[in-house]
Amino acid sequence: MFNRMHSSFVVFFVWFLFPRDHSLGSAENNFPQSGSNQILVAQCNGYCDELNNKIRSLEDTVKELQSRLENSKSQTNLGENLSDTCPSGSPSGMYQMKVPGVEPFQVTQCKSAAAGWTVIQRRLDGSVSFNQSWTNYKNGFGNERGEFFIGLQKLHLMTAEQPHDLFIQLKHFNGDTVYAHFDDFKVGSEKELYKLERLGQFSGTAGDSLKYHKDKKFSTFDNDNDDSRKNCAAEHGGGWWYHNCLSSSLNGLYFKEGETYTLNGIHWGNWKYYSFTFVQMMIRPKFF
Repeated sequence: MFNRMHSSFVVFFVWFLFPRDHSLGSAENNFPQSGSNQILVAQCNGYCDELNNKIRSLEDTVKELQSRLENSKSQTNLGENLSDTCPSGSPSGMYQMKVPGVEPFQVTQCKSAAAGWTVIQRRLDGSVSFNQSWTNYKNGFGNERGEFFIGLQKLHLMTAEQPHDLFIQLKHFNGDTVYAHFDDFKVGSEKELYKLERLGQFSGTAGDSLKYHKDKKFSTFDNDNDDSRKNCAAEHGGGWWYHNCLSSSLNGLYFKEGETYTLNGIHWGNWKYYSFTFVQMMIRPKFF
């Protein structure tokens, strides 16, 4: 105990003796070396090196925590920006999308502070049935300015070319709005039955009701690829990446009356067990 206290005192003495030197450095340069002092210098050098290493380690930890905090703020701002500036019924721009392997096609982009988001699915009034065939889900259907689904083949080609983020907005009949963000969204090829290949990390206020469907193939009433003995798409009223059967389905039946407790509506299990009045799915290149 005495030796530890004595050594600590030596370290403090060296620090006090040379206050202008902000690094601990080596005591050899600052402490007279003669006789018994050499032992103290050696001990001090050891403690100085150890403390310097700890300081560097703490600095690295602080930098990592700052980075995580900035990333968390960024994800929060992303949700706030999109939820505030892309509400139901807001005007959207129409653009030509060019993706290798398919003819140029029109896409809808949300006019928001967070630019670059392409709308791939929207539900808002029940004017379009989403209980569609495999072919229609492959090619896309509906009206890009209203209710529509962009098409699985386009989704595959877009997300295969480069990593994408997925952003989902959900609005309840009472006006509550939440969101779900996934930072690595990818859809497989038709040969892979448009499997939900990747999702990445979740963030948001809606809870994660999509991870249950990761690695699952897409199913429609006329092409059943789920893990259930029954036909989940036929039972729940729309195509989706069904498992056995669902934790979510944003292509289910549209109910115009609020507080509808049903699994065949527009369903997101982690939030509310009602069908929603508005849903919008958007993607954006990860390194936009």
